[in-house]
Amino acid sequence: MNHAMFGLRPLGFHLMNVLLHSCVCLLMTRLLLRLLRLPQGTVLSAGLLFATHPIHSEAVTGLVGRADVLASLFFLTAILTYHR
Repeated sequence: MNHAMFGLRPLGFHLMNVLLHSCVCLLMTRLLLRLLRLPQGTVLSAGLLFATHPIHSEAVTGLVGRADVLASLFFLTAILTYHR
């Protein structure tokens, strides 16, 4: 899909990785709110720490890290779906 939309330009790959990482961060904060029922300030702090942690930001910058981001996305989606 990236190749069809952007060709071989790296901008498309980086944009898709950032979009996927944003979705994972939103799912993580939703998980903390729903399952652990933490206060909103704590969830906001945890979400920001999760989003800016070097391990996660390194996975976003490289194309190889997309597998890690997608695995996180599907795992968090599965847990939230199971909980619902």
